[in-house]
Amino acid sequence: MSPELAGLLAAGSVGALGVGAMAGWSIFRPPRLEGIPVLRYRIVGPALAGSPLNEVRVPVSRFAPQIRYIARRGFRAVTLSEAVARLQDRSFLATNPIVLCFDGPYRSFIKHAWPIMRSHGLAAATLFFPPNRLGETHLAFKRGRPEPVLSLEELAGLAREGVELGVQASAGDDLPREKITSDLAAARKAMSALSEHEVDALTLNFTTKRAVRAAIDAGYRVVAAIGDGVISDPSEAAAVPRFPIMPDTTLLDVALVISRRYEGAIW
Repeated sequence: MSPELAGLLAAGSVGALGVGAMAGWSIFRPPRLEGIPVLRYRIVGPALAGSPLNEVRVPVSRFAPQIRYIARRGFRAVTLSEAVARLQDRSFLATNPIVLCFDGPYRSFIKHAWPIMRSHGLAAATLFFPPNRLGETHLAFKRGRPEPVLSLEELAGLAREGVELGVQASAGDDLPREKITSDLAAARKAMSALSEHEVDALTLNFTTKRAVRAAIDAGYRVVAAIGDGVISDPSEAAAVPRFPIMPDTTLLDVALVISRRYEGAIW
């Protein structure tokens, strides 16, 4: 806004400017922070010959510029649970929070993703781990080479460094609701014992109302889903709309997702 326009508004001269000037003010008015960006990665690192995960593996050559851009825009990494809990806190929103989620037990997180994030001051994340893989060294597939898995010691270390551990569940929605609830509760208990605090976040491979109700009954407060990548309504805690980052996701894609955290902005 120019000093002249600011002076006119401060002097109470808006009426003399007419309706057209008011329309102009709507353009110059600073956009209001409305939500928190939430990005979801599966696995980060160089492609591995014969790995079935290469189709979802984000190369470092794309991940590093995305993280650098996020840091240079002044964002502060927070966990998904904190973002949901403080979504209506205007002072919290003013700190430019952003959530970076990682789905899967893959050791590449600690080898490739986490060091890059920390080097740019983004020292918080939410990592969803399948409890049935706790203690394993590799994740085997029907075809292709196995993938290294985070160890118990590495998971515990990450929890101490600012990574929120959540549960990645794989149970089918065709099970009785009571069975889904008990399985999710057992998974929450196992992951809570490892992280040394109550686990609140869960991601499912299905987000039907029935499954979400079972998750809430099992004690979870946040259920992560896939969506446009901005959480702005506390009711979305039951299906947080994370934006999926894929190997072909461009820096422009990330910038557009982040821009939607503003209400009333013109781009």
